Amino acid sequence: NYFLIAIRNLWRNKVMSLINLVGMAIGFGVFLTLLSWIRFDARFDKFHEDIEQMYVLNIRLTMNGSDYTAQRTGGIYSRVMEELFPRVESSCRVSLPMEFEMGIPVEGADVDVPMKYYDEREVLMVDSNFFDYFTFPLLEGDPEQVFTARDQIVITERLAKKLFGEKTAMNRQIRIGEGDYFTVVAVAEDPPAASTYQFNALLGFHVLEEMGYPVNSYGGTMYFNHFKLAEGTDLVAMDEAINKHVEENFDADFDTWLFMDRFDRLHLHGEYKGVVGYLMNLIMAIVILLIASINYINLTTASSSQRIKEIAIRKSTGASKRQLVFQFLNESYILLFLALYMGFFISEHLSGSVFRYFNIYLDTIPRGLDYWMLIAGVYLLTGLLAGLYPSLKITGFEPLAFFTGKGPRNLSSGRRSRRVLIVFQFAFSIFFITASIFIIRQFTHMREADLGFNREDVLYIRTKGKVWD
Repeated sequence: NYFLIAIRNLWRNKVMSLINLVGMAIGFGVFLTLLSWIRFDARFDKFHEDIEQMYVLNIRLTMNGSDYTAQRTGGIYSRVMEELFPRVESSCRVSLPMEFEMGIPVEGADVDVPMKYYDEREVLMVDSNFFDYFTFPLLEGDPEQVFTARDQIVITERLAKKLFGEKTAMNRQIRIGEGDYFTVVAVAEDPPAASTYQFNALLGFHVLEEMGYPVNSYGGTMYFNHFKLAEGTDLVAMDEAINKHVEENFDADFDTWLFMDRFDRLHLHGEYKGVVGYLMNLIMAIVILLIASINYINLTTASSSQRIKEIAIRKSTGASKRQLVFQFLNESYILLFLALYMGFFISEHLSGSVFRYFNIYLDTIPRGLDYWMLIAGVYLLTGLLAGLYPSLKITGFEPLAFFTGKGPRNLSSGRRSRRVLIVFQFAFSIFFITASIFIIRQFTHMREADLGFNREDVLYIRTKGKVWD
């Protein structure tokens, strides 16, 4: 009976139902889009098997009276930490991404053009235990045999298809620039989108040394030093010990402090302070859903006078307030369920555009059991938030006042609360619109600012290979 009455009332008041439905659907759609982004940021690097034990060495620099924190340190710390601290179970160094030309022989080509080159910007130099330390599965090859020789390279499935098409990439030769040839000894899965390290090719750390980079110095900000620590390690004591060692062996030109931090904090709490955007998305998601709920409350309570006759008859025939509250909550949950369904549709089409704009490429948005439990919780909570107050307000009408012709005494009592809710709703909306305008103006200024020269008339040529000569 409650279900049929709810459907009838929604159908009878088509305009009001449609406004409520569209408003809540848009609120749910934006909320679900931001929720996908929030979960994406929160789950960064969680796929590594030993993530609870994985730490990265940080350095805090004090220069010109300002502090600057980075996760990039000198290349010697990997060896030093293993020698000084028995609780360091393993270590692995990873370089900043580098750009190389990768050439492959062109079959049947003119002798003057024996090689075809590709620019590859995501090449990392890593220690030989990279695949033992991190959880990046190999599609082909043995992780124990990777980088056991000088001229070995590991490429991803994406790069293998780019270079060799459908042909096998294993044991093929790749030339780095105009220099040496490297043999493909393994093909790795493409790194997940929620991975700090994005790469298409991996070379051994020794290549950096051959290129003239200092790989065994205390100074420098080019390498990430990773460590797996035994459970219960005293991080404070370890930080003090490593700083004491550095003070005795390295004379820096500025004040430094080295400290360990969890690897899974790198994305949000690293140099780029991703936690600011994470918190902004979280606040926006909650507030936008709150605005939609307030809009639903205001419209529902404003149209409640149309239900006085129904409430009066139900109460006069013995209906309790609890039964009436349950009935009107039931109506709210039916409408919110339809709105949530439409919200998923909006989110599916909105998420792709939003993610691509911020260079986030997800084939599918991961939705496990925890995701659906979270959605169920949000749905139930939103139903209570949006439906409970109107239900209590509507069911508070007195049937005697209606039958005597004096009208409901408490019909105007909800006006003040609606005004308060409307003020909150508009205040939130004005804040977001104003903040958006300022952000857009800042981006526009950065993109169009006068740099003192005409960028359209400047030509940039990257000198590579024989062009350098």
